[in-house]
Amino acid sequence: MSPSISSGDYVMILLYPFCFFLLKKGRIGIFESASYGTIAKEITRVQKTTRVLWARSIHPSGITSEQIGAIPFSQVRGIVIKHFHP
Repeated sequence: MSPSISSGDYVMILLYPFCFFLLKKGRIGIFESASYGTIAKEITRVQKTTRVLWARSIHPSGITSEQIGAIPFSQVRGIVIKHFHP
C-alpha cells in the first residue's frame, strides 16, 4: 500500500469513535476541517488526555501540519484501514 492517497483512489475507514484505539502515530486519519473540508493526514502525535492530535501531510503539495495545528478528536471522522488503487 502506498503511503499517498491520490485522486480517484478509494479508502475504507473505521469511523470514530470505533477507531479510538487506532489513533496512533503513523496511521492515516480522516479529519474534518472548517477551512479545508475533509482531509487525510498521517498522525504524528496523539494526546488522549487532552483529546487532540497532530498530523502531517501525506502528499508533498498538501496542507502542512503548521497550517492545521492541533486537531481535536471532535474533528476525527475515521482511520484508514484499507487503501485501494483502481
